[in-house]
Amino acid sequence: MKKLNSIFILLWVAVVAFAQSFNRETYYSSANGKSGEALRQALTEILSSNGTVISYKGLFSAYTTTDVREDGTIWDMYSCTTNYDPAKDHDGNYKDEGDIYNREHSIPQSVFNEQSPMKSDLYHVYPTDGYVNNRRSNYCFGEVANVTYSSDNNFSKLGTPTTELKNTGCSESVVFEPNDEYKGDFARTYFYFVVRYASKMSSFKSYGMFTKSDLTSWARQMLLKWSKADVVSAKETNRIEAVYELQKNRNPFIDYPGLEEYIWGSYKNVPFSASNYVNPFTGQSQGGNDTPIEPTPTPTPTPEPIVADGDEYIKVTEEPNDWSGTYLIVYDETLVAFNGGLDALDSKSNYVNVTLEDGAIKVTEETEKAEVVVTKINDNSYSIMTSNGIYMGGRKGSNGIEEDDETPYVNSIIMGSNEVVDIVSDEMHFKFNPANKQERFRYFKSSSGGVKMVSLYRKTSTNSEPETPIIDEPGIVTVVEPVQNSTAQQEVIYDLSGRRLMSITRPGIYIVNGKKVVKL
Repeated sequence: MKKLNSIFILLWVAVVAFAQSFNRETYYSSANGKSGEALRQALTEILSSNGTVISYKGLFSAYTTTDVREDGTIWDMYSCTTNYDPAKDHDGNYKDEGDIYNREHSIPQSVFNEQSPMKSDLYHVYPTDGYVNNRRSNYCFGEVANVTYSSDNNFSKLGTPTTELKNTGCSESVVFEPNDEYKGDFARTYFYFVVRYASKMSSFKSYGMFTKSDLTSWARQMLLKWSKADVVSAKETNRIEAVYELQKNRNPFIDYPGLEEYIWGSYKNVPFSASNYVNPFTGQSQGGNDTPIEPTPTPTPTPEPIVADGDEYIKVTEEPNDWSGTYLIVYDETLVAFNGGLDALDSKSNYVNVTLEDGAIKVTEETEKAEVVVTKINDNSYSIMTSNGIYMGGRKGSNGIEEDDETPYVNSIIMGSNEVVDIVSDEMHFKFNPANKQERFRYFKSSSGGVKMVSLYRKTSTNSEPETPIIDEPGIVTVVEPVQNSTAQQEVIYDLSGRRLMSITRPGIYIVNGKKVVKL
């Protein structure tokens, strides 16, 4: 750990020295006096003519300088509970959150056909938890109304979009919502991308957040709101210097907070000045290199409500308008649930025993591993994802379960009589076979015969009041105590960046139950 910290300090000194030599006023001089679309075109020329991206394989090496926290771990914007070693924790496979990190394209690769330079542009390819990255898939960013999946502590969410978002023109049935702490970061990422690659957008594949030349109206409105609510942080200003050293180009929306308002917002008729820039959010003039913009520290996030022990699964007895949610697939007669957490969905013993109490199944560690997440695709079409991030779906000519870790299968869900359902994929029906003691849950060609119908039990949560760290003043805590144990059991723990932790495993300073503690 001491070696990692030493490396980080050396890199930080190098980044600071380099930042001092960069002249922002000169770099953006050709954009002076321009506004609106003319400003956007000028910035496109600046960003396209300066610098080059590194190789895709080189991203992991780059992350050791661009995305490392002060404690030497990877700065993960999708999960608040990971502590990845940047050099080695990107190798291997993942089954759960916290296993490995990988390269996340905030604009999916499929949009630009995996072409360079977009594929390895550090300004939009971030290190994130592999499992959460997989759950995000290619879904657009958005604001979630009905959550179908969330990362640890409800940090990132997947689900159906809010009514407000739909009213602005969003036609997506599923969106991924990053935490409030990083919404501005991703907004400025998208602003950069549509400016940097404006000339290439006409060749991009259809994507809900893009037109053939710009952001769609709903995406633009949402991202402008996100950027204003989550202003440029020290993380972003530090990162841009590290990326610039590698790519030799900039993200102007970090260099000049609120610059997006000059292109798409309330300042689009105001001429831009690199040396006497007016921040739309503060109304104050900010100079060039002699008076750099002071970043606003990212506030400590208020954690989401903690799920209570009394959570349970309730049987669905009436067909809802939308089946999206987290479920157990259960055969009622013998009270067994399909084990969706198996590595191979058609392997042996694909069931777990459950207990029904007062008409509900209690949530346990075993049932959580058997959960499936149902997400609406369109009309009565749904994807079904198991707890290990694999999509399940029927297969013609076999009673097995087809599986895919990237592409969702299309299922229909039909409420039958006697409060049971028929899950149909590719003309196959997901049923229970009482005659087979090992492979009981399978897809079958027929919906009748010896196989039995199943029921869906929807997960419900009873949330307690959110726990907020108690501090004397913003960013200041007065009580200092040594921590003797390697972990703090049943405590509310944050690091100094505001990230919620499950336990204390490394030396450092932490906030535990509102008190500042030192782990030696």
